[in-house]
Amino acid sequence: MDQPLTLDLIKREIAAWVNNYLDVPSDYYSGSKPCPFAAMAMKLEKVEIFLLDDPEQLADKYVEFAQSSAHLFVCAFSEPWADLEEVVQKMNIEAARDNVWAAAMEPGCVGPDDPCLDPNKWGQETGQAYPIVLIQSLSETASACECLRRQGYYDNLPTHFQEYVKERQDLNARRKENNG
Repeated sequence: MDQPLTLDLIKREIAAWVNNYLDVPSDYYSGSKPCPFAAMAMKLEKVEIFLLDDPEQLADKYVEFAQSSAHLFVCAFSEPWADLEEVVQKMNIEAARDNVWAAAMEPGCVGPDDPCLDPNKWGQETGQAYPIVLIQSLSETASACECLRRQGYYDNLPTHFQEYVKERQDLNARRKENNG
């Protein structure tokens, strides 16, 4: 039975996802961790997690992130949001000037073909899927991606994911060019 989403439940589930999936080496990622930076950011308490009831709150979180010392904002939504990916892409173009960038994760969207991503394997707590937006520093993300690229992290990943990373790198290059 699905539990109602609460901030405490979301925080526990995000911690399980980080510790039991994102911080575990995977053949899918050429022996690397799916996100080699997530666990350290959590340990250093540089991750802030929110449960938002209204999509309008997302724009406020972009602004709040730009003024914070956090490395990551995780914004979970209590209700589905049909055009979340498109909204985030548009917001990213505007927010890039403030060195802010986000990634949307929508239930039902095709994710990595990594068998370890199965929620039953990493310890899903809610029993349900919900939209998440990860808000980060564009320049820090671009720098981390470049480091991972040099290590061969992206070599075996699908072309569409590599194109996604390149778009983000290009957005950061335009931000730097526009900011002098």
